[in-house]
Amino acid sequence: MRRTSNCSFSPSPNKSVRNLFRTATTIPELLVVIGVVTILMSLIGPAVQRTRERARAISCRNNLHQLTLAAYEHESTHGAFPYTSTRWIDAGPPRKDYHSRAPHRELMAFLDGTIARKLDPDDVSDPGWTPRPPALVSADSRELQSIHVPIFACPSDHVPAGATSYRANLGSSVQVLSVLLNSETPKPHGAFENGRRVGTSEFRDGLSNTAMFGERVIGDFNSSRYEPFRDVFALDRDVPNTSEMARLCRDVAVPSPRSEYSFAGGTWQLGGWLNTWYSHVLTPNSTVPDCGEGACCVDGGRVVIALRSLHDGGTHVAMSDGTVRFVATSIDRTIWLAIGTRDSGEPGTE
Repeated sequence: MRRTSNCSFSPSPNKSVRNLFRTATTIPELLVVIGVVTILMSLIGPAVQRTRERARAISCRNNLHQLTLAAYEHESTHGAFPYTSTRWIDAGPPRKDYHSRAPHRELMAFLDGTIARKLDPDDVSDPGWTPRPPALVSADSRELQSIHVPIFACPSDHVPAGATSYRANLGSSVQVLSVLLNSETPKPHGAFENGRRVGTSEFRDGLSNTAMFGERVIGDFNSSRYEPFRDVFALDRDVPNTSEMARLCRDVAVPSPRSEYSFAGGTWQLGGWLNTWYSHVLTPNSTVPDCGEGACCVDGGRVVIALRSLHDGGTHVAMSDGTVRFVATSIDRTIWLAIGTRDSGEPGTE
């Protein structure tokens, strides 16, 4: 009888060694793989970043659209767009005291009822031309200052709690206080006006031709460093008019100004140039830095605040008819001035 073996075949030791070396990865092959992966990452990385920034820009645009919708709900309810003012005293007669109020406060009733109910109507906080965050008097206001409100923050920027990326258009002049309005023309006459509500009938240039809100990067929140694109520097002189202010912002700017303010956009609760207003004196993303007349005049004195964004090539602007446009940095200055006022009889953008 023939006996069958149950033993399996085992390759010779020499053949196992040859197979081992045949399946191993050589150093040159590994370097090639690393090189290919590096190239792919260099191509994919920027594309991913661009995709993320496009998403952030869309969110920023939607926020502005929601603000205009809330403004229209306010107009439908109260017969005018939201009130805004800085904190100042009009000697009169009659004498009138104004509290600092951003349009954002009145819009909150149509954006977030829970936050709106916490707003203190008697808050007497002063925006203050000071190198520090806003010092809010009311305990309720301080509590709200600790809350991040997404609709007030453009996700392309790093916006702290209580701060805002979005500003109200006060016109094409640095003059907004009644005591200054006789000193030059044109008058401010943006979509908003200091100390009063503006109705739709006052937009004689057309709602679609008048800017309402725009975006501005917040300050760098570092009082020991001056960042021209974000911060505001203070001039050490009085300035008579808008054109002279724009010239000085351009010609007097220095890398390390003696006095600068890093908390621009620091709160959405207060009116004034430092926090929630902007003007059409400079075009968007201007290379000319923002500047103000001095330490006593941030609230409603002569200050230039331009729209500035981190988006490539321009910034978003919400028009008074509810549309949101991306305005290029290269926009013609005449057109930019025209859409900054509601009733100057200038040509619009269309």
